[in-house]
Amino acid sequence: MSKSQNFWDQSASNYDNTEEKFESIHSRSRGNTKRYLKDTDIVLDYGCGTATTACEISGLVQSVRAIDISTGMIEIAKGKAAAGGVVNVDFEQADIFDEEFESGSFDVVLAFNMLHTVPEPESVVQRTIELLKPGGCLLLRHLAWAAKSQPWFRCKFCWSERC
Repeated sequence: MSKSQNFWDQSASNYDNTEEKFESIHSRSRGNTKRYLKDTDIVLDYGCGTATTACEISGLVQSVRAIDISTGMIEIAKGKAAAGGVVNVDFEQADIFDEEFESGSFDVVLAFNMLHTVPEPESVVQRTIELLKPGGCLLLRHLAWAAKSQPWFRCKFCWSERC
Protein backbone atom coordinates (compact mmCIF):
# COMPACT_ATOMS: atom_id res chain seq x y z
CA MET A 1 0.00 0.00 0.00
CA SER A 2 1.37 3.42 -0.95
CA LYS A 3 1.79 6.22 1.60
CA SER A 4 -0.87 8.19 -0.23
CA GLN A 5 -3.38 5.33 -0.18
CA ASN A 6 -2.67 4.76 3.51
CA PHE A 7 -3.20 8.46 4.29
CA TRP A 8 -6.58 8.56 2.51
CA ASP A 9 -7.69 5.28 4.06
CA GLN A 10 -6.96 6.73 7.51
CA SER A 11 -8.73 10.00 6.60
CA ALA A 12 -11.83 8.40 5.09
CA SER A 13 -13.98 8.08 8.20
CA ASN A 14 -13.72 11.80 8.99
CA TYR A 15 -13.41 13.13 5.43
CA ASP A 16 -16.96 14.47 5.04
CA ASN A 17 -16.67 16.28 8.40
CA THR A 18 -13.43 17.98 7.38
CA GLU A 19 -14.97 19.13 4.11
CA GLU A 20 -18.07 20.72 5.70
CA LYS A 21 -16.39 24.12 5.88
CA PHE A 22 -16.02 24.06 2.08
CA GLU A 23 -19.54 22.82 1.33
CA SER A 24 -20.76 26.09 -0.18
CA ILE A 25 -17.87 25.98 -2.67
CA HIS A 26 -18.39 22.29 -3.39
CA SER A 27 -22.13 22.75 -3.84
CA ARG A 28 -21.62 25.61 -6.30
CA SER A 29 -19.10 23.52 -8.24
CA ARG A 30 -21.47 20.55 -8.42
CA GLY A 31 -24.19 22.88 -9.67
CA ASN A 32 -21.89 24.29 -12.35
CA THR A 33 -20.86 20.77 -13.37
CA LYS A 34 -24.46 19.80 -14.07
CA ARG A 35 -24.61 22.34 -16.91
CA TYR A 36 -22.12 20.24 -18.90
CA LEU A 37 -23.82 16.87 -18.47
CA LYS A 38 -26.18 15.00 -20.79
CA ASP A 39 -28.35 12.02 -20.03
CA THR A 40 -26.31 9.89 -22.46
CA ASP A 41 -22.95 10.64 -20.79
CA ILE A 42 -20.66 8.01 -19.38
CA VAL A 43 -18.72 9.80 -16.65
CA LEU A 44 -15.50 8.98 -14.83
CA ASP A 45 -15.22 10.60 -11.41
CA TYR A 46 -11.51 10.37 -10.66
CA GLY A 47 -10.60 10.78 -7.01
CA CYS A 48 -14.26 10.45 -6.04
CA GLY A 49 -13.61 10.42 -2.30
CA THR A 50 -16.87 9.63 -0.53
CA ALA A 51 -18.82 10.18 -3.77
CA THR A 52 -20.90 13.22 -2.96
CA THR A 53 -20.51 14.46 -6.54
CA ALA A 54 -21.00 11.06 -8.18
CA CYS A 55 -24.22 10.47 -6.25
CA GLU A 56 -25.56 13.95 -6.94
CA ILE A 57 -24.99 13.80 -10.71
CA SER A 58 -26.00 10.17 -11.15
CA GLY A 59 -29.58 10.98 -12.10
CA LEU A 60 -28.43 13.31 -14.90
CA VAL A 61 -26.21 10.86 -16.81
CA GLN A 62 -26.26 7.32 -18.18
CA SER A 63 -23.64 6.07 -15.74
CA VAL A 64 -20.76 7.08 -13.50
CA ARG A 65 -17.62 5.13 -12.80
CA ALA A 66 -16.26 6.50 -9.53
CA ILE A 67 -12.69 5.63 -8.61
CA ASP A 68 -10.39 6.47 -5.74
CA ILE A 69 -7.10 5.05 -4.52
CA SER A 70 -8.56 4.67 -1.04
CA THR A 71 -10.49 1.54 -0.16
CA GLY A 72 -11.87 3.39 2.85
CA MET A 73 -13.28 6.18 0.69
CA ILE A 74 -14.84 3.66 -1.70
CA GLU A 75 -16.54 1.77 1.15
CA ILE A 76 -18.08 5.00 2.46
CA ALA A 77 -19.08 5.97 -1.09
CA LYS A 78 -20.87 2.64 -1.61
CA GLY A 79 -22.78 3.12 1.62
CA LYS A 80 -23.76 6.67 0.66
CA ALA A 81 -25.00 5.50 -2.75
CA ALA A 82 -26.98 2.63 -1.24
CA ALA A 83 -28.60 4.94 1.31
CA GLY A 84 -29.58 7.32 -1.49
CA GLY A 85 -30.88 4.65 -3.84
CA VAL A 86 -28.21 5.42 -6.44
CA VAL A 87 -27.92 2.52 -8.89
CA ASN A 88 -25.96 3.77 -11.91
CA VAL A 89 -22.64 4.44 -10.18
CA ASP A 90 -19.94 1.78 -10.10
CA PHE A 91 -17.34 2.27 -7.38
CA GLU A 92 -13.85 0.90 -7.55
CA GLN A 93 -10.58 1.26 -5.71
CA ALA A 94 -8.36 2.11 -8.67
CA ASP A 95 -5.84 4.53 -10.10
CA ILE A 96 -6.41 6.42 -13.33
CA PHE A 97 -3.27 4.82 -14.78
CA ASP A 98 -4.62 1.28 -14.37
CA GLU A 99 -4.56 -0.53 -17.71
CA GLU A 100 -8.26 -1.43 -17.47
CA PHE A 101 -9.15 2.13 -18.48
CA GLU A 102 -9.17 2.34 -22.26
CA SER A 103 -8.53 5.47 -24.26
CA GLY A 104 -11.67 7.16 -25.52
CA SER A 105 -13.98 5.52 -22.95
CA PHE A 106 -15.67 8.49 -21.28
CA ASP A 107 -17.79 11.44 -22.36
CA VAL A 108 -16.88 13.40 -19.23
CA VAL A 109 -14.04 13.07 -16.75
CA LEU A 110 -14.29 14.83 -13.39
CA ALA A 111 -11.17 15.51 -11.33
CA PHE A 112 -12.15 17.61 -8.33
CA ASN A 113 -9.80 18.83 -5.60
CA MET A 114 -7.20 16.16 -6.13
CA LEU A 115 -4.49 17.39 -8.50
CA HIS A 116 -2.53 18.90 -5.62
CA THR A 117 -2.37 15.44 -4.04
CA VAL A 118 -0.59 13.65 -6.89
CA PRO A 119 3.16 13.75 -7.58
CA GLU A 120 2.85 14.51 -11.31
CA PRO A 121 -0.36 16.47 -11.96
CA GLU A 122 0.55 17.14 -15.60
CA SER A 123 0.64 13.41 -16.32
CA VAL A 124 -2.73 12.97 -14.62
CA VAL A 125 -4.25 15.69 -16.80
CA GLN A 126 -2.75 14.08 -19.89
CA ARG A 127 -4.12 10.68 -18.88
CA THR A 128 -7.62 12.07 -18.32
CA ILE A 129 -7.53 13.67 -21.76
CA GLU A 130 -6.58 10.29 -23.27
CA LEU A 131 -9.59 8.67 -21.60
CA LEU A 132 -12.05 11.10 -23.18
CA LYS A 133 -14.07 10.24 -26.25
CA PRO A 134 -13.70 12.67 -29.17
CA GLY A 135 -15.59 15.81 -28.15
CA GLY A 136 -15.43 14.78 -24.50
CA CYS A 137 -15.21 17.17 -21.59
CA LEU A 138 -12.67 17.25 -18.76
CA LEU A 139 -13.92 19.22 -15.78
CA LEU A 140 -11.42 20.11 -13.09
CA ARG A 141 -11.87 21.87 -9.81
CA HIS A 142 -8.66 22.78 -8.11
CA LEU A 143 -7.56 24.66 -5.03
CA ALA A 144 -6.79 28.28 -5.87
CA TRP A 145 -3.45 28.32 -4.06
CA ALA A 146 -2.30 25.25 -5.97
CA ALA A 147 -3.44 26.69 -9.30
CA LYS A 148 -1.28 29.77 -8.74
CA SER A 149 1.78 27.57 -8.35
CA GLN A 150 0.96 25.54 -11.46
CA PRO A 151 0.78 27.88 -14.46
CA TRP A 152 -0.24 25.03 -16.81
CA PHE A 153 -3.50 24.64 -14.88
CA ARG A 154 -6.86 25.88 -16.11
CA CYS A 155 -10.18 25.47 -14.29
CA LYS A 156 -11.76 23.59 -17.18
CA PHE A 157 -10.31 21.77 -20.15
CA CYS A 158 -12.76 20.88 -22.82
CA TRP A 159 -12.75 19.86 -26.44
CA SER A 160 -16.47 19.85 -26.92
CA GLU A 161 -19.02 22.17 -28.49
CA ARG A 162 -21.19 21.76 -25.39
CA CYS A 163 -18.66 23.43 -23.14
